[in-house]
Amino acid sequence: SQRVRYLRRNSYNRQQFLHFDSDLGYYVADTELGGPTAKQWNSDGTADRMKVEADRFCRHNYEIFEG
Repeated sequence: SQRVRYLRRNSYNRQQFLHFDSDLGYYVADTELGGPTAKQWNSDGTADRMKVEADRFCRHNYEIFEG
């Protein structure tokens, strides 16, 4: 099985304020605006769902394109 990295970037007004990195396994605030959202999403199960998405969606599609 190949290593797959999933990045999800959240932007507001064309500025990235928050991102999820599957290598870290949690959301990171890129600006002050993203702080409360990162804290909430890391504690309410959203980050856990993103980890599952990395395996379910990204790894599956990687295997299709590399297969």
